[in-house]
Amino acid sequence: MNSKTRLAHKLFMSSAVAAVAVSIPNLHVEASFEKAATESTILRYGHEGLSVRILQENLRQLGYYSYGVDGVYGNHTQSAVQKFQLHHGIKVDGIAGAKTLAALTIHTENLNEDSVPVQALKDSHLLDGTFLQLALNLIGTPYKWGGTTPNGFDCSGFIKYVFAKKGVTIPRTISEIWDQSIEVQKPSIGDLVFFETYKPGPSHAGIYLGGGRFIHSGSTKGVTISQLSQSYWSKRYLGSKRIAQYD
Repeated sequence: MNSKTRLAHKLFMSSAVAAVAVSIPNLHVEASFEKAATESTILRYGHEGLSVRILQENLRQLGYYSYGVDGVYGNHTQSAVQKFQLHHGIKVDGIAGAKTLAALTIHTENLNEDSVPVQALKDSHLLDGTFLQLALNLIGTPYKWGGTTPNGFDCSGFIKYVFAKKGVTIPRTISEIWDQSIEVQKPSIGDLVFFETYKPGPSHAGIYLGGGRFIHSGSTKGVTISQLSQSYWSKRYLGSKRIAQYD
């Protein structure tokens, strides 16, 4: 068979396979998933393809997804989408629709523009590159007064837990942490930001993520990310400090 004949045969077989796939729906189910995941504004359980990979990567950058980026919209991806929706006031259905995808895009772009990766930066004061990831992996943990474990945290319990995982022991209460840490004029990634909430003096704190964001355990949403510029927090902000043990 010469080259021209082989080419004609190849084209014929490709056309034949395509025709069979169109005539028998079961043979192009996977292609339908790929098309839905690539062309549709809605991604849901069962979809596969490049768009799902991008979704997983964005969720991973924001700390909601810690599994392999495989392009398969399975249980882990659905759970990550639900967490993201919960923390951003979007209907929690596990479906990445237009609103969810738009919010993901905005937050991921802000993350990149503010240079806040999950790894240590030159202007950060992290124990190592996994410190911030430890905190982000706990997003969604419920608030519990006196809580010090992933079953439930209060604000100081959360901070103490994250630092302890990296071998740094800090005091248990916010006021003690405030007293035993070093004041800094401007927070860097990994520093602590303090607030006066239900009583005079420092009574709440979080870990600074950069770009005006901090992660903390709040009484309403549990471990979540908030903005220093939000009116509630800006009015109560006391300052930022650094744990001396890793200065």
